[in-house]
Amino acid sequence: TLFKEMWFEYTRLAPGGWKILQFATVNPLVVNHTFHLRDPFVSWQPYHWSTRAYIINRAGMQTLMDKVYFVSSEGTDMWRIEERPMVVADEVIYSVIGDAYTSTGLWIDSLSYGSTVQTGQYNKHVMGSYHSTFAAHAKKQVALKMRPNMATESMLILMSIRFSSRDEMNREIEIVKQDNIAVCRYHPRCDWEINLVVADSVLATHVKLLVSTLPSNIRYQIKVSSEPFNKYHFIRKHVDKMKEYDLLLLKDNDLRLSGFPWISFITQRGDAIVSGPLRQTVEDAYQYKYSAEREIWNQFHESHMWVLVGYQTKWSSKLFSYVLPIEVPILEQYFVLFQSNFAYYFFKMILTPSFVDQTVDWGPDMLWCQAAREWADGNHGCHLVPVVSIHEDRRTISRSQQYNDKGWELYETLGKNLTFHRWLQPSLAWNQIIGNKDNRAMMIIDKKCHEKLGIKAEVSLDLQRCLDAFLQTSNSRITQ
Repeated sequence: TLFKEMWFEYTRLAPGGWKILQFATVNPLVVNHTFHLRDPFVSWQPYHWSTRAYIINRAGMQTLMDKVYFVSSEGTDMWRIEERPMVVADEVIYSVIGDAYTSTGLWIDSLSYGSTVQTGQYNKHVMGSYHSTFAAHAKKQVALKMRPNMATESMLILMSIRFSSRDEMNREIEIVKQDNIAVCRYHPRCDWEINLVVADSVLATHVKLLVSTLPSNIRYQIKVSSEPFNKYHFIRKHVDKMKEYDLLLLKDNDLRLSGFPWISFITQRGDAIVSGPLRQTVEDAYQYKYSAEREIWNQFHESHMWVLVGYQTKWSSKLFSYVLPIEVPILEQYFVLFQSNFAYYFFKMILTPSFVDQTVDWGPDMLWCQAAREWADGNHGCHLVPVVSIHEDRRTISRSQQYNDKGWELYETLGKNLTFHRWLQPSLAWNQIIGNKDNRAMMIIDKKCHEKLGIKAEVSLDLQRCLDAFLQTSNSRITQ
């Protein structure tokens, strides 16, 4: 079979540090989504249901044993799972081991054997989805994903990391190395500038030893401080350097690049000046959280809301399945790719001393989509591309009520500038639609968009039409 022929060569394409690889899922939306990706593996998500077929390496088995197996004082073999409440086998095996990835091209077709969990019409639907996508094009899919396209653009990556312990430091530096390989191998020139913030001089000494092992394209500065900081203070130092590159990537350090479908992302972003992906906050996708309030305020950018039955809508299912980008008024600052010539123009304008010298970093992500739309000269401003980056949400920065109050005060200050005010209005309006932690977030958006467009609830929604109504706010103000 194809799997027997190709599994060894294909697994060599897996992200560095992998411990377990999944080769089958019974979620039809994930089947269709991965079919339309160009990358051979993506990070495993809790909605990638199934333990039908997987490969665990020696490091993965050791991790599993270390975490769940022990011998009692009476000499009895004991197995105990303590990380989080888990109700299905796939959550246990993939999340306990960690460093788990799902194949997008080479799969094992075991669906004809049925499932003891997913039965009846659902299983038949899954089988039909599988056979109409992967099974019919298996060899072509594998060949395509073993030879991903190379990008032609150069890229600069800017990021800040705060460390509070040696263990955290060791892990973060290893992640940077993996993420560098995952993305920079596709670009003719790819450089990092990283702001490393440590709490004391002892940690600073340790981090100096660690960063000496980084490759030469990763540059850094080390700052000793336990105080809150505005990440745009660091970004402002590199504004002039943006002109030397084609692309600029800004991302939070807890958004992973290893396991992220980078080639699919840069291909599907189209002509957008600014683009960003969905994220998946690790905890929020587990089944025990299905009926609970979510950790993240804006659920529109959380991928499980686009995928899970009972949460998603017709439009979110379609956009996710076919990896179709949409133009949006807001791309949050967790992971954003810019055309660098626009980034230079935009950040030169907004990163004033008064903004970067205070500790709140709210604001730029509410402005850059409208700024890009005006600057675009016929292209799209911001594209949200429905591919997924793991959000580990390590919460290295606290968010107090005082911090949030300062953020809203900052919006008011920005709004006093007429240009910024024009850019801010569509974003604030759209944020009122998408801003909530409710696990029915997508259905709420669907309802509000129907009301915005004045169409009946039973009429299928074209989300882009709704978004255009908010984006048009900016255009109407331009002509006044």
